[in-house]
Amino acid sequence: MRIRTTLLTGALLLASTAFAMAQQTPQTPPQQGQTTDVIARPQLGSFDFSFRTSDVTGDQARFQRYQDIRDRGAGLNFKFNREDQGWFFDTKANNVGYNDQAFSGLFGSGKMKGSFEWTETPLFYGAADELATPYSTSISGNVAKMTLDPTTVANVQAGKATGIVLNTSQLAAGSTFRALEVGTDVKSRRDNLNVNLTYQANRDVDVNFAVNSYARTGTQPWGAAFAFNDAVELPLPIDNRTTDVTAGVEWANQMGMLRLAYNGSYFANNIETLQWSNPLRATDSWNASSYSNGTLGGSSLGQMALFPSNHANTVSAAGLYKLPAHSSFNASLAVSSLSQNEALLPFTINSVLQPGTTIRMSDGSTWVGQAPERATAEGDVRVVNTNVNFTSRPNRHFGLTAKYRYYNWDNRTPIFHNVDNVRFDGAPEHVPGSESEYASLKRQSFDVDASFTPTTYGAFRIGYGREAADQTYREIPSYGENTFRASFDTIGNRYVMLRAMYTNSRRSGPVDVEVITDAGAQPDSRQFDVANRNSYRGALILEVAPLPVVGFSVSAFKGRDEYPDQQFGLLNNDNNGVTLGVDLTPTDTVTLSFNYGRENYAALQQSRNANPAPDPSWTDPNRNWNLNNTEKVNDYGVNLGLVRIVPKAEIRLGFDRSDSDQGFLYGGPRVAMMAATIDKATGLPTFMPLPDVTNIWKRATADFKYFLSPRVAIGATYMYDNYAVSDFASTYNPDGTPRYDPLGGLILGYGFRPYTANTGWFRVIYLF
Repeated sequence: MRIRTTLLTGALLLASTAFAMAQQTPQTPPQQGQTTDVIARPQLGSFDFSFRTSDVTGDQARFQRYQDIRDRGAGLNFKFNREDQGWFFDTKANNVGYNDQAFSGLFGSGKMKGSFEWTETPLFYGAADELATPYSTSISGNVAKMTLDPTTVANVQAGKATGIVLNTSQLAAGSTFRALEVGTDVKSRRDNLNVNLTYQANRDVDVNFAVNSYARTGTQPWGAAFAFNDAVELPLPIDNRTTDVTAGVEWANQMGMLRLAYNGSYFANNIETLQWSNPLRATDSWNASSYSNGTLGGSSLGQMALFPSNHANTVSAAGLYKLPAHSSFNASLAVSSLSQNEALLPFTINSVLQPGTTIRMSDGSTWVGQAPERATAEGDVRVVNTNVNFTSRPNRHFGLTAKYRYYNWDNRTPIFHNVDNVRFDGAPEHVPGSESEYASLKRQSFDVDASFTPTTYGAFRIGYGREAADQTYREIPSYGENTFRASFDTIGNRYVMLRAMYTNSRRSGPVDVEVITDAGAQPDSRQFDVANRNSYRGALILEVAPLPVVGFSVSAFKGRDEYPDQQFGLLNNDNNGVTLGVDLTPTDTVTLSFNYGRENYAALQQSRNANPAPDPSWTDPNRNWNLNNTEKVNDYGVNLGLVRIVPKAEIRLGFDRSDSDQGFLYGGPRVAMMAATIDKATGLPTFMPLPDVTNIWKRATADFKYFLSPRVAIGATYMYDNYAVSDFASTYNPDGTPRYDPLGGLILGYGFRPYTANTGWFRVIYLF
């Protein structure tokens, strides 16, 4: 399918390479209004008029991701500045009238100065020609309701139709909801306003005020499920706003500084609850397991709490004092109150499991439907954050920096008890003694770094850091980490720049095995973010410029994390990479650059395929299996600039390529056994590994600009963009179209898909 679109981005004022993608940051071209070899900076400003068109085949949403692409259209960018005695004003705008437009400015008059910025950032997940859903959406108060056709759902429950494909025999015919799928654009936009004002009360005192407010609207892919065989993906409506307000007063002179400030952060979500139809149930019932919600019973509706409205208030103080011997001391203290008191949802939306319902469980106990013990969340957290720093450089050969940080996240939310629960909105569950577990965290760290400059061109640095943390409801309730650092830097040498760094850290703490086993996990499993760890990091940056017209650069890094005290979970990960670059300037009119980079990543984890104890498989090492996840990434780039090869003209050519290959290497006795076992029905091994995930992104650009006069220039640009991807997580029909009803669910069809785009535009620039 071919889709004609237009691309209007103000970042492409003078070169096409400013079309930045998430995978790569292109070279930034000169912005309009900058001094060039052809014309001096304009006195007041400039207008940039453009017309562009683009032809896209494939996934147009991924091509434009954070840009606004129209079929055809004219674009406008402008910049204006003016300065007079006692005041100034400088403003600019990009992509006026489009969904990625941006306005910004600086201003000042007398004792007042400030800035403002308005930006719109679109996020395009998928277009209606590729994403589809059988759900219809309505908003009632702060509840988003996603509903299916009730007659179709009733037929599914009666066994007259297939709601969700539950086995391979149903794959060919598919779900009956396939015929009801309607194409839908899934996209959102963030509108951000930032205003800063500063008033200079006198020579030493400033008062400042800032507001940063951003709203997000649209839709996004959202996962919802009743059970493991009843998963749903929805285009969730979004409508929320975050507003941050800061007010402060600052006193400063040659000896020091003191600042007092208040910050308030307010998040308001206009959609706090999601309700959606069960594709397998038209009426409410219950079953003991609910892992097959729908076929054995369950709720006709699901209900989920979304992000609640909340607010945070912070008061802070910061100060700096200059000491003798080129030394200084500074410190800051911030105390925050975080609150959230939105209404709590009931334990279930299932009408047959409401408060007052009594059910005799299979173990003889009685389940009684309960309402939440309180109506609102009463969420309350206090945060204290302190930083103390000391720096000194008594002479040119020696320097010292010491830092201390203290952070305390104190969760004061009342405990919430949950004795009679409902799993998956369909299975009543009696859990005596169950209560909420609120995480609290206290973290302290100390760092000291010393620098030595024994020679004119080199500086050595060594450092030590200690971090200690105490936390609740984690398998490692406290830990300490020691880090040693060393580095070398060249300084003041115009031919060679070298920086080498090495870091070694050790994290350890006592393990609370009961926390692990209570969660149903193996006692030798760990969570990698708190597990005992040995970490190594090394990096090298070298730049050599033997001649003014030639420059070489090399950078390399290598790192490894090891988790020695565990059998299951993440065991280790390795990463390394190298980047090479060459810059040539043979003449004043020709520039050429080339770069190549390669990165490698690998992570080894192990698990055990077993039933809970006392089943003997729980302790059987022959049930162990492991996965080594690897990824190799290559990046290439070449850019050629020709200035005044043709009088009054600039020509720029560029090419970039990035490719990635992610592999899944399985091992262990369980995998070996399954790989050697043949399924009689299919004739295939009972274990089949996942295929590699690969992608290749390429972009070629050509930009031409010609100055008709000192104030008028014309330009033409062409860009070729190609993205090829193979990803098993994206589901397809045999004809290559997205599949919305794979085994076990109804989905939007969102995934990684290829595209090819050709974009061209013509521009006229007027400087005044």
